[in-house]
Amino acid sequence: MAIRIGRLLFQALEHIPQVFWILDPLTRRQVYVSRAYEGIWDRPRKSIYAHAGSFLESVHPDDQQRALAMFDRQLRCESTLERFRLIHRDGTVRWIKSQCVPIRAGKLRRPLMCGVAYDITDFRRAVSQCESEG
Repeated sequence: MAIRIGRLLFQALEHIPQVFWILDPLTRRQVYVSRAYEGIWDRPRKSIYAHAGSFLESVHPDDQQRALAMFDRQLRCESTLERFRLIHRDGTVRWIKSQCVPIRAGKLRRPLMCGVAYDITDFRRAVSQCESEG
């Protein structure tokens, strides 16, 4: 029995709790963003497909410059690692860690940017609690 790795990988990406994404920096278009984006960013995926930079709209005002600089580096095909806060529509603030690297895909001569982002709010809260108890 042959397993179709491409389909299996796609299903895995659609069901992991982290956001997985691929950006074409040349066209500034989001090639793919996993389903987790909707929960973590509290926004529909169609918004980021319509405009790749729309993820910045949820970023906390104090973190906007850092998140914008991260996006600019990604558009220059530079690896990034950043932490920033998001504000959900109900006012909830969540901490996000985002990491991205350039990849070469198929016959494309230019790199695409491949990244993962995940919610680290609970982890930060636990560390803070341990530090205050210690």
